[in-house]
Amino acid sequence: MFRMILVPLDGSVSSERAIPIAATLARDSAASIRLLQAVIAPVYAPMPVYMRGNRAVYEHRATAAAANYLRGIRQQLHDSGVKDVTISTPIADVATAIAAAAHDDCDLIVMSTHGRTGMNRTILGSVADSVVRGSHLPVLLVTDHQQTPQTIDQVINFHRILVPLDGSALAAQALPVAATLAQAVGAEMLLLYVMPEGIAVSAITTTPNPEAPYQTLIPHGLNRTALSRLPSTVKYDIIEASGDPGQAIVSAARKQNCGLIVMSTHGRSGLSRMQLGSVAEDVLKASPVPVLLMHGRDVGSDN
Repeated sequence: MFRMILVPLDGSVSSERAIPIAATLARDSAASIRLLQAVIAPVYAPMPVYMRGNRAVYEHRATAAAANYLRGIRQQLHDSGVKDVTISTPIADVATAIAAAAHDDCDLIVMSTHGRTGMNRTILGSVADSVVRGSHLPVLLVTDHQQTPQTIDQVINFHRILVPLDGSALAAQALPVAATLAQAVGAEMLLLYVMPEGIAVSAITTTPNPEAPYQTLIPHGLNRTALSRLPSTVKYDIIEASGDPGQAIVSAARKQNCGLIVMSTHGRSGLSRMQLGSVAEDVLKASPVPVLLMHGRDVGSDN
């Protein structure tokens, strides 16, 4: 289960879209929340004309304003049932502040990918991109076009958690995180095996065995060792798709009424061959639900 959830904010309504999701996860897993708003130092942002030459006053006022803002969000979280909430207002650029906070007992980062701090430059804007690339933690991203709750106290039912896989151990690294989330929120997992474009499903799967329905995805299929390590209390099912990976993932999320997509973003083959590349980009652009990305670790060989 998660112990500490980091929620970076910038004061915008867009960034606050991450709060209800973090609140749901915190309530379901009895986790703490750390609210973070980086105070942009003059070295990173120009000071108002009347403040020039008085950096200390500028930083003091900006820090006080950020702390006051976060205290308001903390009170809303308290009222919704999340009692353990801390606030942080470091003076640093946003990505550096998030990276530093993430190393301080946090398990998960929940953040918007659109705001005033430059995250709106691309769907995986400069800050979100930097966080996912550099963080050892999974990062749950919320975009403006997704249908997410507007109030902190609204209960979110994730229903199913979609995990795209391509047969590689790198892609399978998303499974433990997805399983932890599924246990926390009472959701089931849906494992989507995405095959290369131009290859029909029937061409590479064996005849289904009613006694072993999850062993049919061979020889290219799911990592059996990773599946065997999933908690017995987590229910999961497997579906297959072929064609463009990004489109297949988004289509499955829509058709299967999934509430979250969890996927690895680095690997050697299939959907994991990008380094925060085209597949993750395509999924975020079109996904109707939040997407949790984790920077997969290189491994010697698939199991």
